[in-house]
Amino acid sequence: MERNVNLPEYLRQLRKSRHYKQEDIALQLQISRQTYSHYETGRIRPSIHVLYKLAKFYGVSADEILEHMEELPFKQEEMEEEQQTAVLMQEEKDRMEQKKGWERDRIEEESQISEQEFWDCLHRLNRKNRAETLSIMWEIMQAKINNSNFPHRLVR
Repeated sequence: MERNVNLPEYLRQLRKSRHYKQEDIALQLQISRQTYSHYETGRIRPSIHVLYKLAKFYGVSADEILEHMEELPFKQEEMEEEQQTAVLMQEEKDRMEQKKGWERDRIEEESQISEQEFWDCLHRLNRKNRAETLSIMWEIMQAKINNSNFPHRLVR
């Protein structure tokens, strides 16, 4: 391992020398792969806590990792913190969007009633209730066709 390299290059060398993928390291650090990638490209500077975890993971001293840190002017450090915060906020936003998508899919799956369940339910109703149910079904189908916000769930 070269001693004259900056931190991003050193992190890349450490990872590759041990045949890890960025995903492997990110999983160990409990961060996203994108965040770890930003550490290796120098786009984001890892916190001291992350550097400690990296040292422990790779089995090197924290001093060895810190030797590769460049002295940055205070203003640039502030800018990096803002960039890191912006990246982390975007990642959190992306996770929330993904979670919303999963929730929407789950609700959609739960709201589906099989054709067999529908017919079983319909046959159990008496003639008057059957007519009312079919009338409601007709309204639901018309509402879906017209893209209105009519409820998509049939209640038994």
